[in-house]
Amino acid sequence: MSIHRHLYSGLRHEFSDVKQLIAVYPMKVKSQLIILLAAIIAGAYGTVTYRVLQSTTDSTTAAIDIVNEKYKWEIGLTFDKTIDLTIVKGGASIYFASLDGKAYTLSGNPIQPGTNRSIQFRDTYSLAVPQPPPQLISSFYISFCVQILFTKLMDKTESKGSANGLKSLQTLRDCKTVAEVDFSRLEIIRGETPPDISDRCLQLCKDYLADIWCEQTIDSILVNRLTGGLTNQLYYCAIRDPNVRPSHGVPREVAVRLYGSKYVDIDGSGGRNERLPDIIVALLASRCRLGPKIYGLFTGGEILAFYKHRPFHVSEQRDSKLVEQVFKGLSQWHAMDVPVKRRHWLSEMFDHFYDMCEQNIPFKELAQELNCETFVRYDLKGEKEFIKDLITRTDSPMVFTHNDFRSSNILIVEDRDESEAQVVFCDFDGSGYGYRGQDFGSIMFEWGRTWDSMQDLHTFPDDTTIILIIECYNRESERIYGTEYSANPRNSVKQMLIEN
Repeated sequence: MSIHRHLYSGLRHEFSDVKQLIAVYPMKVKSQLIILLAAIIAGAYGTVTYRVLQSTTDSTTAAIDIVNEKYKWEIGLTFDKTIDLTIVKGGASIYFASLDGKAYTLSGNPIQPGTNRSIQFRDTYSLAVPQPPPQLISSFYISFCVQILFTKLMDKTESKGSANGLKSLQTLRDCKTVAEVDFSRLEIIRGETPPDISDRCLQLCKDYLADIWCEQTIDSILVNRLTGGLTNQLYYCAIRDPNVRPSHGVPREVAVRLYGSKYVDIDGSGGRNERLPDIIVALLASRCRLGPKIYGLFTGGEILAFYKHRPFHVSEQRDSKLVEQVFKGLSQWHAMDVPVKRRHWLSEMFDHFYDMCEQNIPFKELAQELNCETFVRYDLKGEKEFIKDLITRTDSPMVFTHNDFRSSNILIVEDRDESEAQVVFCDFDGSGYGYRGQDFGSIMFEWGRTWDSMQDLHTFPDDTTIILIIECYNRESERIYGTEYSANPRNSVKQMLIEN
């Protein structure tokens, strides 16, 4: 039996001389995880307290107090007037500033346990006629603990008395059982949309695409928010007039990606230059035609080709030609020689998230309160150590891994030119060197089902299906590395079945 079928199903069968796995009903585990997630979200965020310390005719000094925040955090502030905001003290940085000078997002690193931090900043403004100082009109506060604070469950069914036919938004914190969550209508959104996003996207396209984009105005372009990200913000930007034809090689529609704070430290940098590896990977993936084409890289984001696509879901997984292209692409991805740190980080990540949960979330109390029998019954720390040991003993080779190789991150491109790839990978925030089996396990876990099938009993694909996939992968790997690849026992079908 493969390692991921051990880990994800929660069934502890014999694996070499490893102790017996404890039988756990997998659907019950997933249901309880959702309930716990909802409960954690309910108590993990709050609003910003804006405290004015001093105000004059041309400046205001204010502060925000943060108490015992052990995660990365972001604070969003929107004022009623244009200001020039400067951090006075407190260890925060300005992550985002709107073009009109009215909206700012501050971000900062964790605070030591038992200590508080006061973020002080100064608003300076120039007024021809003395007026009241700028007022804070809206704000938000988000802790790294809850990256999905702004995840919304939107019911798009027509309803009377609601704007645009939309019922009131619901968050996961209102759900008590998996049955209450309609995953088909789940929209994942990170942070609020900047009020000047259209201006910002237009200026970026003028700066990096030039050509006919320089002739466009706010009224002649379309900018829409795209959902699906827990780390970054993604926007569709296009020229409205279909008769406007750009020069060869200049797109009329693009995706603008704005970076957010990352939640996994793959390279062990501690958050310093955390986007440098992403930029390197994105450029290499674009050059190798494995990832989206890049039109621009700027401080805080990217301009990418926009693809009309469908995800690599169940119907696509039944198409043998698409399957071959996907795993041929995965082989090429794993073979990339990327100038980033080569380190196994998975065990470190397990410990990091477990420690955060143990120190900051009353996990056992929540499990008992919500009657999550599995989590009350078993020792999670012991399970964590067992999984770490099992992964190490699997002896999966180190390759350059995607680390989020799921169906939604595998794009099947539609309406493409013959020169364009049909399969494009996206979302490289977590990419880095690691275990080869991790990417296989991620996609095998979803094989024959979709991510929203939370109420369906999970069954893994049989070995016949997995072997065909491994053979696709190995054929391309042998083309890349030569016959010495196949001669290595670590690349045998038997070994790779264990990794899967």
